[in-house]
Amino acid sequence: MIGFWKRNDTGAEDKPRASEVRKQPPLLTGRAQLSETAMVELLNRASVVRFAAGDDLLAVHPELASSYILVQSGAVRVAPAETEEAISLEVTTALNLVGAEGAILSRFSVQAQSDGQLLLLNDAAFSQLQESTQLVLLQMAQHSAAERFLQLLDHYRRAQQRYERLSSVLFTSAADAAEAFAGSEPVQQIIARIPRLPVSSVELLNRLLDEKTTHSQIAELVRQDPSLTATLLKAINSSRYNFDQKITDLSHAVSLLGFEGVYQIIMAESMRKSLPDTDRFRVSYHRALLLSYLVFALAQASGRARPAEMATIALLHDVGRIVIELLQRQNPAFKAMIGQIHPGVVGAELLKAWQLPEPVWSSIALQHYPDFVQPRRLPAEMQDRVALLHLSAWLLDWREQGGSVDEPLFLQEYLAHVGWEGATAEQVWERKVKPLLRQRRSALPKALQQMLDDA
Repeated sequence: MIGFWKRNDTGAEDKPRASEVRKQPPLLTGRAQLSETAMVELLNRASVVRFAAGDDLLAVHPELASSYILVQSGAVRVAPAETEEAISLEVTTALNLVGAEGAILSRFSVQAQSDGQLLLLNDAAFSQLQESTQLVLLQMAQHSAAERFLQLLDHYRRAQQRYERLSSVLFTSAADAAEAFAGSEPVQQIIARIPRLPVSSVELLNRLLDEKTTHSQIAELVRQDPSLTATLLKAINSSRYNFDQKITDLSHAVSLLGFEGVYQIIMAESMRKSLPDTDRFRVSYHRALLLSYLVFALAQASGRARPAEMATIALLHDVGRIVIELLQRQNPAFKAMIGQIHPGVVGAELLKAWQLPEPVWSSIALQHYPDFVQPRRLPAEMQDRVALLHLSAWLLDWREQGGSVDEPLFLQEYLAHVGWEGATAEQVWERKVKPLLRQRRSALPKALQQMLDDA
């Protein structure tokens, strides 16, 4: 019943006599008013609990958890038992109705802020009141619930303001710290020792991101470079893919994979050849490869960014782990501290040194910001790319963990940003990603094919 707490009646000790009713303050809450006759009826059936400032009301009077409670005078403070956030409900001259169902109240702390008095009714006593009295009490309860709702809104507003201030500080300090660390001499020395991507792969990427370049021109670029063709054919015939027959020429590969599939394989293999082959890199590389296909589909479905560009960002998003690993080897005494640096920070610096396009490395530099800021706090030109990368990581975690994954803090804001407000992981997978992946199933790595088969 809205606006009440319930309990069993414990007796009528300290109950005011009917003759004392005229001494009570006006019983008004909102537009509801108890008549003198109704008040006599109420006092004859209610029990009274007097309290002093500082009392833990539920500890002293556990029967409150199953009562209809009317705060006749004084002030009480109601708060969830596991938090300091509270709703303070104060009563001075009017009878007020507060609370919620007893099952909920048992999870709250109820503290007296001043001396006062409660009137209690059990179910039987309430049901014996005249209907007109019950109606007035219910109206008072509704008004009290509305007051509490307004208090909750005020709490939310103030909490939101505090978060906005904190978020601004975090965003600014994180950006400044990242720039300073990435530009430090130890990081730059490590980056200088890492082999760059092949020139042909960088040229392929730049051509791909040039909106004037046609698919036929890209295919011709691959065909004219024996190293690119060899990289493609070696990868497509490896155990990571599942073709029944050996692929021996570029035209056949393009017909099976499509241009985008050819590009993804070449970029993935180029990255794998350039970076140290460590256990950490192999795990990172496998995830980045899967992520590139997922974010490609998300970009297609949302229309928010160029799919091939997003695939590149996903393939390269974790290269900073290699820089961090090398830094830790070089500075073992600071291994733990260096491990706290997000890979995107140093990864972006590495990709900048490789002279990759700014949209790629700048998106990678900001990839961890969705953990603590909403999309509107990101630079406008970065919002779509960072949002899609964030959502693809969430979706991959959801698939790999069998559907049980914690929801990121601002997930709904990022879903709304790409036009999928309120969507669940299953809905995004089934309606947005899965149909697009199935269209190119034969070009997918076996791990993704397995995801499609298991779904």
